[in-house]
Parts: sequence; structure tokens; C-alpha cells
Amino acid sequence: MQIQLNVLETKKSFNKNLYDVVVIGSGPGGMNASLYAKRKGLDVLLIGLQTGGQLINTTDVDNYLGSIHLTGAALSQEFLKHIQSADVEYHSETEVSQLTKNGEVFNIQTMDGQEVSSKTVILATGGNPRHLGLDKEEYFANRGLSYCAICDAPLFAGKEVAVVGGGNSAVEAAIDLAKVSKQVTVVHRSQFRADKPLMDKLYSLENVEIFLGYEVKELIGDSSLEKIVIKSNQDDSHRTLEVGGLFIEIGLNPNSELVQGMVDLNDRKEVIVDDHKKTSVDGLYAIGDVSTSEKQIIVAASDGALAALAANSYINQMKGDTNGKII
Repeated sequence: MQIQLNVLETKKSFNKNLYDVVVIGSGPGGMNASLYAKRKGLDVLLIGLQTGGQLINTTDVDNYLGSIHLTGAALSQEFLKHIQSADVEYHSETEVSQLTKNGEVFNIQTMDGQEVSSKTVILATGGNPRHLGLDKEEYFANRGLSYCAICDAPLFAGKEVAVVGGGNSAVEAAIDLAKVSKQVTVVHRSQFRADKPLMDKLYSLENVEIFLGYEVKELIGDSSLEKIVIKSNQDDSHRTLEVGGLFIEIGLNPNSELVQGMVDLNDRKEVIVDDHKKTSVDGLYAIGDVSTSEKQIIVAASDGALAALAANSYINQMKGDTNGKII
């Protein structure tokens, strides 16, 4: 479900040819990065395809300090108002097609044919939840199917739910859901990969049932999800489970295509960063879900602040001529 936000009118052209910082991505991390960079007196350009990123598809946010039971769209709107008040130059619905570095200057090209240069770049392109690839999966999203247990668990209080996945995120989701849900069923196609303390906790919960060696094959329901069909990988037998909710926790696909072959990535194609969010390329920073950081709204916002401060320090150490060109 796509939610429209009140955004700054998309500009036809950028205000400058050379910026101090270009932030690519307008989720919580990107917006906070642009805010911090602007407050440091830097020339900032924020480019974003979708204001709020994944946040706008989150039904309820109650773990972001200072906000209580805000929808993701409402919290995104508050972030947007803040960067508007700081007069951040923001181009919404704008996608970057190419990022290169020539000497000490980054060159950015957009899908609509614009070009701009910057002394530093903060990559905040986020990631997309991995899907099961089932029929009706998109239809049931926000209709009983969720990709974020920590976001939506309270909405399923007292219900029977299922979790798909076997890593730390899936097991943590099951543990959190067991606190509020009537029954939690964990479905995983192979062996668990989660850490032992998490597995010990999971096995200790009385309202958790585990189906190892099973895969979800079908989603059933009318206006919302009502049942799932799971198949055993051992004997191909099928079982139908009645559920009030399904949480798919099989990881994220980071949107790192823009910098593949340019910076160091891990085996999950996340951009590897240090404590200051610096990548393997000087002047290039990565934050939030596209990076190796924890996948949380507040962490992404924190990453944005750290990257902006690091970019400011980097720019302060650069040499420039009287025309502001890098030498």
C-alpha cells in the first residue's frame, strides 16, 4: 500500500553544480543526515525516490523515542516538516541512476537526465524485505501479512500468528510475538541459524510451535489473511494452519546496486561501514538498511547524524581554491 505524503514540490533543476553533501535516499536516515549537514552550514542536496522509505508502510510505530503510536506515514511527515523548516533542498520522486568519483569529486546522475557534483555522498537507499514469492503475497501485505514484527506485533495481540524464517530476526520476532499473541507458529525450511541464547529462549516458550523442514506454499483469505498452507520438505505432505497474521522475517535485500563494484560489500551485499559510517571510498558514507547497521528506524536516524558529522569533518580537511573547487 502506497501512502502519499505532503512533500516539497519536485524542482526541475538543482540549485547548484557542486554541493558539500548529496544525500541519496529520503528515509529516516537520509532525512536526518540532510538535517545535520544543513545545521553544520553545509550546502546539502537531498534526493529521494519515496519520502519516508519503508517507514510509510509501517502501520504503527511505538518504539521511536518521543513518538507514541504514530503511523509510519505520520512519523515520516514529522521528519519532512523538520527538514522543510531547515530549508533543506529536497528533490522528491527523483532516482539516481549513476554514481561515480572523479578525483575528489563525486558525480551523480539521475534518471531524468540531471547531473550534479558533490564533495561527499551519503548513501541512504535502504533495502526491501525479501518476499516468499507467493501468489497474493502483495495483496495480503498490511492485510494480515507483515515484514516487520517489531513494528506490527502489538496489532496481533491475542491472535494466532506464524513467523517464517530461521535467523536471529525471525527468532526474535517469534519471541516478541509470544509475549502478546495467543499462539506463535514458526515455519522454517531448514535448520535454525539463530544464536543459541535466542534458541534457548524460543524453546522455553509454551505458546510456540515449530515446524522445521517446512515451507509456506499458499496464502488463503478474502479481505485479510486467514490461513496458510505449509509443505514438508521430507515427504511433500501439506498442512493448513489458521492464522490471524503472518510475519515474513527472511532478511532484507539492500539497495546497494548503485555502488556495487565501487565499495566493499559483505556477502549479503550490504555496504561495509566503520563506526563513523565511512565506506571503503573516501568521502562516501552509507547508513541505515543499505549498510551493515542494525535495521531499526532510530538506528538509521542515528546513522544519518554520524555520517553527516563525519562528512563535515572530512570537508573541513579538504583543500579548495577561492572558487570553491576541489584541488
